[in-house]
Formats: sequence, structure tokens, C-alpha cells
Amino acid sequence: MYTLGNFTSKFLGFFLVFVLTFFLSKEELGFYDLVLTSISLFVPIVSLQIGDAAFRWLIENSKSLTISMVFTNSIILYFILFLIFSFSATIFYCIFDWEYYWIIFLIIVMQCLYTFFRQLLRGMNKSKIFALSGVVFVFLYLFLAGISLYLFENKILSVLISYLIATTSIVIILFLKEQLWVYFQLSLYSKEISLELLKYSIPLLPNSLSWWAISSVNRYLILFFLGVSYNGIFAIAFKIPTLLLLFVGVFQLAWQEKAISNYSSQYRDQYYSKIHDYFLRFIFSISVIVIIFNKLILDLIVSENFFEAWKYTSLLLLSMIFSSLSGFYGIGYLSSKKTSGASTSTISGALVTVVLSVLLIPSFELYGASLAIVFGYLVTYIIRLYHSKKFFKIEINKAVFFKLFFLYVLVSAVSYWDFNYSFLFNLLIGLGFLIKINITEIRLIWSNRKIVTKRIWKN
Repeated sequence: MYTLGNFTSKFLGFFLVFVLTFFLSKEELGFYDLVLTSISLFVPIVSLQIGDAAFRWLIENSKSLTISMVFTNSIILYFILFLIFSFSATIFYCIFDWEYYWIIFLIIVMQCLYTFFRQLLRGMNKSKIFALSGVVFVFLYLFLAGISLYLFENKILSVLISYLIATTSIVIILFLKEQLWVYFQLSLYSKEISLELLKYSIPLLPNSLSWWAISSVNRYLILFFLGVSYNGIFAIAFKIPTLLLLFVGVFQLAWQEKAISNYSSQYRDQYYSKIHDYFLRFIFSISVIVIIFNKLILDLIVSENFFEAWKYTSLLLLSMIFSSLSGFYGIGYLSSKKTSGASTSTISGALVTVVLSVLLIPSFELYGASLAIVFGYLVTYIIRLYHSKKFFKIEINKAVFFKLFFLYVLVSAVSYWDFNYSFLFNLLIGLGFLIKINITEIRLIWSNRKIVTKRIWKN
């Protein structure tokens, strides 16, 4: 269900950015990317990630009374947070008078509710609605954006309005269809429960902001040192590696539930190690395939003004590999409810990214920005690898890791070399090696294809 729902919605959203390259200039796309980057910064700040706390509580106990307690206290907290945000945003507007201010303000508010409602439903074991809501949102967003791009002259404003309408529509649909108002009972408000939710969610905030800083803060540094057109190129270059995150995002949703439910099992370490081995093969395999087809993909789906983005894919994709591994080990903080520990690793990674971005971007331009992100995620991964020993013991298949890493470097180097048969070389060597190292998993999936299909249809 997560694959069908989350992947479909993410892929469609991913596709929209490349479509925009035919409507927007480098400068316009760079500005649009900065707006989205800013929204992704403010959503966790405004919401304090209460939705994550609600999910963590409900996954252990999704009885009606618990749902009502969590929903009631969460909604009251959101109401207070929105009031504070409105007051702060109004002061900001009076001082800076930023373009598109009000629509960005509304998008942030609705995005907070959209995320909370979906996390709530996920905690209530309504994975089908959780997945379907994401698909409907993106289809609606694509439909509205497609129409507005043709009808209106201000392309950026039309896309932002489409985003707001789509988000608001899904929030209303979920609220009415799932009858969420039934769970709001003012008598269940408890200061103690509210504080417990905040005690869990607030330590996640530095972690989320640090993740944001590692992947996004250099957008502003690129704007400062190089200009908004470079940010447009970097936005496209960064989108190709997010193909890996599309798959990993699906895995992480299911992995969180399985890991938490198996955390107290006596066979936990063996189970975690087995999944880690599969995950390692999975992310490197996807990454190698993306590198092989990188130029071909960009040539087909972006305008020629953005084609040079291929140069930065290998470095940015490597950063996504370390990001994915960091996310895998982050399950220890969630399972143990010791979320404050997650911040140490991501803050360290964020600091490394910021410092290296300032040092490298002026001299190495977008290569410097890409390297800064690689080292930021690498530092995060190393620290989490060390922290994980407190929660579980995972046996890493080092032989497989280094073989896959060598293949990744080889395929990347050949793509830069660009001789007459470089694509064919990468295709034969890369795919041949991947098939060989994953042959057991391929046979397992093929032999169980009917069972998997039946389970999907049953869900």
C-alpha cells in the first residue's frame, strides 16, 4: 500500500518539477525552488511535528479513547501554534512586505494540517486512506497546475495557488470522510498529555531542521554567491537523486512500523541485520541504475537550458545514499523514544554542510555545494552508526558494501569520461553486476510474485 500510494504521489510531484522547466526560466525556477525550500523549513517549526508524536502514540494503542485523547490535545496545540505563527508572520510582513507572502502563509498552515491528518490516519492503521490521500493530492495539484500554467501569465503564482487549493481540498476531504470531528472531545484535554506529546515532538525539531539544513541551506548560499539562475540548475540536479528517496521513502514508512513493533523481540538484532543487508543492496542498486540512465533521463524530460544538471548527479546521489543509511539507523531513536539523541547527529551534519558550503561554493560553484551535502550526510551517518550500538547491534555485510561502492564509483567515472560506448559499457557492466549480487533476492521476489500480488489486492 505504501508503494502504490506514497511512491505514486511522490513520483508525480517529482515529474512536475521537470515539466516546469518548459514553462519557467532558470531564474524563475530558482525562485520557485527557494519558495518550496522555505515552506519545508517552516512547516516543522510551526507544527512542532506534533503529527509524529500522534503517530508514535497511536501505533501502540489505536483504541477509540486513545484516538480522541491524542486528537483533542493535538488540535488544541495546533490552534495555539497557529495563533503564534499568525502574530509572528504579520510582524514579518509589516517589516519586509515579501512577495507571495499571504499565499505562502496559508500553504504552511494547510500543510501542517495535511501532514497531521495523514499521520493520525496512519497511526489508526488506515494505511489505504493514508496512501490514497497522497495520490489524490498530487493528481489534483498536477491538474490545477497544468490548467493555470496555460491560462495565467504569472506562472509562479499560478503554481502556488494550485498547491494551496490541492492541499486545502485534501484536508477538508479527510476531515469529512473520516469524520474526525467525532474524536474531538474538549473534556479529554489534559495539560499532562499535551506536554507528553510536546516532550516527544520538540526534540525532533532540531533533527528535522538539521536535515533541512544539510539538503537545503546551500540553496540560499548558492543564491548569495552565484545567483538565482544557478539555483535553478541545482534544483534540477538535486531532483534526479531524489528518485532514490522516492523508493526509500516508501521503505521507511513500512520499516518504522516493523522496527518499532519488533524492537522488544529477542530476535531483533538478527531481523534488523537482515533488513539492513537488503536495504544496502536496494539503495546502491537504484543509485547505479539512476547514474546509468542519468543523461538519457534529463535529455528527455527537461529543456536544454537545464541539461548541464547531469554533472552534479553522482555527488548528490552519493549524498542521498548516506542520507538513506542515516534514516535507517534513526529508527533506534524512535523505537526507544529517545528522540533527543537524533539531533546530535543531524546538527553535526548540518554544521559541516554550512561550513563547507561557505568555503567551497565560491571556488567550486555547484560542485562545491554538492560536496558539502555529501560530507554533511556522511558525518550524520557515522555518528548514528556509533549511537546505534546503544539500541541494537546490526551486522554490516562489509564485502557487499565495498563491492557496491566500487561499482558506483566506476559507473560514475565512466559517465564523466563520456567515450563513444560509455553508456553501453555502464549498461552491461553495471546491470550485469547488480543482477549477480542480487540474484538471490531476484529469485525470491519472482518465486513469490503471486503471493505479493494477492496481498496488494487484499489490502
